[in-house]
Amino acid sequence: MAWIIDLPLSPAAFVVGILSADMGGPAISTVALLVLAIVGVPYQVVLLRREGQTVGKLLLRIRIVDEETGVKGPIFKNIVLRYFVNWLLILIPPYVVIDHAFIFAKNRRCVHDYLAGTKVVLDSPRT
Repeated sequence: MAWIIDLPLSPAAFVVGILSADMGGPAISTVALLVLAIVGVPYQVVLLRREGQTVGKLLLRIRIVDEETGVKGPIFKNIVLRYFVNWLLILIPPYVVIDHAFIFAKNRRCVHDYLAGTKVVLDSPRT
């Protein structure tokens, strides 16, 4: 669910905005998608770096932690491995299905979690 919430704030919004402009799509939706991506992607990176969360994860009160230590993972794991590599792999159509199918396994970790050595946990209340 967090992934769906995050889509408008992801590189996907930028790609759809560019494609929409190329195909003569409505100017307002093209601009909206481009603005969301241009503002959203850096904001997501800041949130991941600072909190180990994206907007979707923040709203759902979950966060990304290092699989071994259980604390917020380093920027390399959270951003480079978990997101950047995952976005590259999404270009391979079967990967999307396989990646998301792993969420139904016993430990509920997607392929991108295994690649990065991360897991998603419930967010503990802040004091």
